[in-house]
Amino acid sequence: FIGSDAQRNTAQKFRGVDGAELTYGTNPLNKDSDGDSLSDGDEVNLYHTDPAVADTDGDGAMDGAEIEAGKNPLVSDAVEFTNTQVLSFLGGDAEEGLDLDGTFIYALNIGTPGAVGLVRDADFTADTVAGAKVTTVNEIASWFTAEYGDTDNDNNLEKVMRSMRWSAAPTKPKVELANLVPGTTYRLQLLFAEECCNRGFDVLVEGILIADEFSPALVHNGKANHAEGAVIVTDFVANRDRITVILDGNGITTPSINDHNPVIQGLTLEQLALPIQIGGIKTSKDGVAITFNSIVGQNYQLQYRADLDKGAWETLTEVVSATGATTTITDKVAAHSAGGHGYWRVISAQ
Repeated sequence: FIGSDAQRNTAQKFRGVDGAELTYGTNPLNKDSDGDSLSDGDEVNLYHTDPAVADTDGDGAMDGAEIEAGKNPLVSDAVEFTNTQVLSFLGGDAEEGLDLDGTFIYALNIGTPGAVGLVRDADFTADTVAGAKVTTVNEIASWFTAEYGDTDNDNNLEKVMRSMRWSAAPTKPKVELANLVPGTTYRLQLLFAEECCNRGFDVLVEGILIADEFSPALVHNGKANHAEGAVIVTDFVANRDRITVILDGNGITTPSINDHNPVIQGLTLEQLALPIQIGGIKTSKDGVAITFNSIVGQNYQLQYRADLDKGAWETLTEVVSATGATTTITDKVAAHSAGGHGYWRVISAQ
């Protein structure tokens, strides 16, 4: 091919989409016309997305980010993130900035030395635990010497923050967490600390940007401030059985951020609420026994009404605190089991 670089690029692009640049309204001088991190040729030929629209399905996540997260860029299924905050924390004890009380699906010490044990209810394991996958290029075992205090919670959290994993941009660290229950509410906390650099990067969860040009040092009041750490926290309702976190140092524009290599030290994933599902109904001389899924320590009540579409729900029992993954509550009102039909529901209670 004889011609300028621009002409050569144009010819290659036309070849990549079979000469369809004008049809799709893309820029023949730009391999990625819509800036979604997918080439125009791949959008047309491989993913069947719109090469002129960064978010083909209009769900708030760019096509390239959805591909990276293992999602379908043609289906509008974005997760809604709520209560998102970027905060500093002072240690592992209560009232020091981290939510570490509750039911934790994962608590990962990302990097070495593996499992470190409990910080309140969060039992921090190695990042190779079943269901979790952390993909980075590099690891530093002794990165940040946190000094949060002398309690067991502080000491174990210091171990979590000591090591980290990272990748040099443009490579993007990825964290994948499996075994989520669709419809369940979770809280994700991502833990960071900065030792040396004016570092910054974007944080995306399920392809959605939740922290733009995040700089750990700015959050925890300076590089090598060993008395603090930085956390990104967000709540969401799962719409599939996994979640993907991407750390992206590409395209950072803040002049003071001159290190674009993403790092991460730890994370927690806490189950906040589980959809209540009735799994069994059994009648006996004692009444109608309703069995449902439950969370240990969560309080529940049973309610009844004769007509599904009208009337007030009648609360039948005192508050019952669950002691296992399933709980049974019995409706002992004789008229309810003798009436031929009725409707029951289980609600969470304080």
